[in-house]
Amino acid sequence: GNSGRKMHPADALQETLLLSRASPSQSPLPRSSKRDGRFYLDPKEFPNAKEVGICDFLRWRRTADALLPQYTAEMLDEALPVRNINSEALLHPPVGAMQATWLGHASCLVQWH
Repeated sequence: GNSGRKMHPADALQETLLLSRASPSQSPLPRSSKRDGRFYLDPKEFPNAKEVGICDFLRWRRTADALLPQYTAEMLDEALPVRNINSEALLHPPVGAMQATWLGHASCLVQWH
C-alpha cells in the first residue's frame, strides 16, 4: 500500500514483486518450484517448456553459428570502436548532455548533469 498516491510504474512493479515473494500463491508471475533438488516448471504455467539435455545442447551448438550473423573484425571495429581511456572526459562529462562509457561485458558508466 502506498496510501493512494500515484506510484511510478517501476516502483509499482517492484512493490508487486516484493508482495509476490511474501505470498507466492498470489504472484502475477509464474514461478518454478523444486523437485528432487532440480527446478521444475509446471506445464500449466509454462506450456512451451521442455526438458533438454546434453544432446540438445550439442545439436544446438553445432547449428548455432549458421543462425547467427557473421561479422568481420572491420565491421565490429566500425560499429563498436575500442578507444583508449580519456580520463579528462570521464572526470568532466559534457554539461547538458549524457555520456555513456561501456566498461565491459555488462557494465556501463553513465554520466550527466
